[in-house]
Amino acid sequence: MLGLEVVLPDGTILDNLSTLRKDNTGEVTTYLKKIWDTHHSLGYDLKQLFIGAEGTLGVVTGVSILTPAAPQAVNNVILALPTFENVLPLFKLARRHLSEILSAFEFIDRAAYDLAVKHGQGKGLSDEEIEGAECFVLLETSGGKKEHDEEVRIQSVDAEALIYVFVLKKLTVLLETLLEADQPLITTGVLSQTPGQFNSLWKLREGVPEAVSKEGKTYKYDISVPIASFKEVVDATREQLRRKGLLHEDAVRHVIGYGHVGDGKLPSVSLHSHTDHLYIPTWQVIYIST
Repeated sequence: MLGLEVVLPDGTILDNLSTLRKDNTGEVTTYLKKIWDTHHSLGYDLKQLFIGAEGTLGVVTGVSILTPAAPQAVNNVILALPTFENVLPLFKLARRHLSEILSAFEFIDRAAYDLAVKHGQGKGLSDEEIEGAECFVLLETSGGKKEHDEEVRIQSVDAEALIYVFVLKKLTVLLETLLEADQPLITTGVLSQTPGQFNSLWKLREGVPEAVSKEGKTYKYDISVPIASFKEVVDATREQLRRKGLLHEDAVRHVIGYGHVGDGKLPSVSLHSHTDHLYIPTWQVIYIST
């Protein structure tokens, strides 16, 4: 986000639609001049203040954004993990191996995966391959325009082909490293080989919300917890509901967790019910658990 246009409570328009990463020439209105003069030395970023205030300081009416170039090559792989405790070590290893081309690291617990498969949202692995898996990770890589001749050690005049081979090679090396380790973090993994397979793996992850909605009324809670606590929160929520007598077919049927790992948060803890009368007990359970 480079700049904003904001309408302030008194009707004043703050026009700071800059296209510069750092702009010292932007308009600072009289309305904000006292704040600016007083706190400029403290490093206040007015743009971020307005974004963080979510409309309470002013209404954002325009934005200036910087968009990255579309990647020249993307690949993904779905990994089955025998235990949740392997998620964080796997994330660290993936960042070390893939560095700047790691573009997504999605966590799906076993219950969420099973529901997605049940309702036709794709099937990344066979029944034999998921045996004993406690959770899954969908990992994606995206290659930019930089050439990597030395890394892939091939001669090519086709830059796009070169990028594709480089990205695919790094992902393949990571998968081989994981499978051949003395104490492997994963039980198995499948690397997409075609655009159809690539889309199919993403459909599995993105289809989780649709799949769970077919189980009944869905309550979704976006919560911020450390990666290491993902499973603990879901398990504690499930246990709290069980103690309250709410975890059964006629009340809460499933408690699942899925979402992004890269930002260190568990965006979705979902509960599925066939009644509208569980709202207060379920949100209380979620926040007691966290």
